[in-house]
Amino acid sequence: MKIASRYLLPAEFITAVILFSWGLSGWMGGASLYQMLKAHDLNDEWGILFCGVGLAQFLVAMAELFFGQRWSQKVLFISVTARFWLAFFAMSEWLYACYAVLWMQETLSFFSLVIQAPAALICTAWIAYGNRKVSIIMDPSISTKKLQSEMMRRRRGWNAEEN
Repeated sequence: MKIASRYLLPAEFITAVILFSWGLSGWMGGASLYQMLKAHDLNDEWGILFCGVGLAQFLVAMAELFFGQRWSQKVLFISVTARFWLAFFAMSEWLYACYAVLWMQETLSFFSLVIQAPAALICTAWIAYGNRKVSIIMDPSISTKKLQSEMMRRRRGWNAEEN
């Protein structure tokens, strides 16, 4: 039985695109977010962090979507662990965006950032949690025999006609 967290891939794509787009909007151009970040000299920091992690998260999830079904358990474990760490870094960046919203009063005028940052933080935390659960189960150095036997017992004991 292959254990994976492929169900999280659509959420990872969405959060990665949002992260990347906010990075671009603060890094390039002359829009109001760019101007506000420029006043605090944060354009490069914002762009590199948001675009870098967003792009990496998107590419790793895309690779698993297209090629992951043929991967061995070891490669899947590496991919899930990488996806966990990327989600963790993305959570840190969304925390930074929430902090920026509170710290820089000008950001309150960006209603979409005020709404998206906490929502993306919650979604990214869910992604990190899901990938971490799977990586713990897949980790060969952690004994999960009790957990696996409980999962199999529940799976065998379930009957669709009972519900």
